Amino acid sequence: MQLKKSYLVLKAMVQLLMAAFFPAKKGAAATIALLEELLAARGFASLSKQERKRIWFYVAQGAITGLWFSTLHSRKLTEAEQRAKRFVGAFTVFQDDLTDDAVYSYSNFLELMEGKEKRLAHHREEWLAWYTYQQVQIAVADPQLFKQTSALVEKAQHDSRVQLSGNLTNERLMEITAQKGGTATLFYRCLVSPVPSPEEERFVLGCGELLQWCNDIFDVHKDYHGGVQTLFNHSRDLVPWRKAFVEKLLVLRSSLQQLPFRPAPVLAFWCQYLAIATRGLVCFDQLIALQQRSGGVFDIARYERKETICDMEQFGNLWKSFRYAVQFA
Repeated sequence: MQLKKSYLVLKAMVQLLMAAFFPAKKGAAATIALLEELLAARGFASLSKQERKRIWFYVAQGAITGLWFSTLHSRKLTEAEQRAKRFVGAFTVFQDDLTDDAVYSYSNFLELMEGKEKRLAHHREEWLAWYTYQQVQIAVADPQLFKQTSALVEKAQHDSRVQLSGNLTNERLMEITAQKGGTATLFYRCLVSPVPSPEEERFVLGCGELLQWCNDIFDVHKDYHGGVQTLFNHSRDLVPWRKAFVEKLLVLRSSLQQLPFRPAPVLAFWCQYLAIATRGLVCFDQLIALQQRSGGVFDIARYERKETICDMEQFGNLWKSFRYAVQFA
């Protein structure tokens, strides 16, 4: 059984690599080329190097989640779903730019997305967000569901701005983390047919919450120095948080087994998910080792950035992630 799990996890890692880097890179390049052509036609500045990089990142993220949920449902993505994922990657970049800097309120941003193009003739970022949003609306099987989940993501981002104020309780931070991560993953899930059942939706929200934990533990130094309070960068002891991470992972596994899918795609999906989620455990281990070297107290203010970077391109870290994935498969 252990040998089978090892094979399935290794297979999952290869599948994710193939999905995230080769098709995603090609899809991102095609999307960027189209946007560049349209920007030039409207007299707007071309995409910056940073915008291109972020588009590729989010297109790759869409490719990974698309693989997860198409595997779970034992189906291949349609051309329309592939197109929707690519444009969602671009849309996410421009949505973040407009909402993270408080250029638009929650309600005003939704109004902008539903508005007419002629209103945006002299506004580059607004036009980019509007155009990519409209392209996703055209490509998805259920435009209304996309609109609803997009609104949930925007509301979660809007609500998370209180993290800049500091002095939040752990309970409030857990709510924000669950909302932000859960709605983002549900958003990507709803690009893939069929529409999730209420049970699957709850499971997907849990998957997203744990992925947000991963994001926050990897960004612990950046968030601290950026003034963003998270569960981890103001903690003095990461050991209980690692334990809570494992507990949530086990609850997710149990919830997945209750869903009405065949065992083979369930296990394949779970191995693919673990190939990403267990990276969080690798990062926890590195930071806890740092904590132990500083008298058993985690003090992010004392550490240099290079001490907190968990490089998942290093073979040693990939090997640790692989072993954790086999353990929890």
